[in-house]
Amino acid sequence: MFNKLSLIIAFLDIFLAFAQKDSGYIQIEDSKIYYEVSGEGNPVFLLHGGYLSLKIWEDQISYLSRNGYKTIAFDDLGHGKTINGQVDLYGYQIIEELRKKLGLEKISLVGLSWGAILSIDYALNYPERIAKLVLISPGMNGWDYFQDTRAQENFNNRQIAKTQNDVKAFIQYFQRNWTYGPGKDSTRLGKKVRRNISNIMTSSVKNHWDEDWSMLSNKTDWDSIMSETLIISGKLDAIDIMMISEKYVHVIPNSKWVEIENVGHTMIVEKPSKINRILRNFLTL
Repeated sequence: MFNKLSLIIAFLDIFLAFAQKDSGYIQIEDSKIYYEVSGEGNPVFLLHGGYLSLKIWEDQISYLSRNGYKTIAFDDLGHGKTINGQVDLYGYQIIEELRKKLGLEKISLVGLSWGAILSIDYALNYPERIAKLVLISPGMNGWDYFQDTRAQENFNNRQIAKTQNDVKAFIQYFQRNWTYGPGKDSTRLGKKVRRNISNIMTSSVKNHWDEDWSMLSNKTDWDSIMSETLIISGKLDAIDIMMISEKYVHVIPNSKWVEIENVGHTMIVEKPSKINRILRNFLTL
């Protein structure tokens, strides 16, 4: 009886989360940015990594929207369902327009990889709007990639594949760095995880092969970020990400760094339950 009741409650939680979901497009200049809003509570923006889409956050959206948070996720320019226009847009501009459209005051930002760079850029341009900042497997504007020769080789081969319009090879070399980790065996991830990431990436790349992503400002005064900041990196990620994480924790005053064993760059789909708990604990404090 108890088990049946638990299942019913869990089902109702999931049903209510999806029932509160809203999606659509916001027009900014001549671009149409696709976004999804789920749940009610403290607003948390979820910013995806490069060549992915907001679908990469499905586990986090489901969990956070059932636990007192309003999640807002969008597809950046050149990704997912977003429709690029001719006018360039800044990433912080997209976040700010969405914040205003939804009538939000302070917001927390959770960014993965490229999304972490966008999160930082928003924090530098709108510091008064930030509640908390989470940087997962963060990249860095202006960083000299790559320190790992295997990662550099994968990158070079990826660029060759792009000039040859070889989508399959492009994705394979990209994943060697940012899904499995440089020099790591792809089988360390389960088939379901590999297939999920590959499907999201393939769809995004095919739809936006040569399109521009959103722009970044030239601001790099990371020591001016006063909001509480959590940096999370996986020990199987490229050495560059570990070095970037270490630099951020030294320059962002109110920051802390968590390193997680046995995960790589896309930890949010490798160990979603663990990441969800970390996010909830940090955002709740």
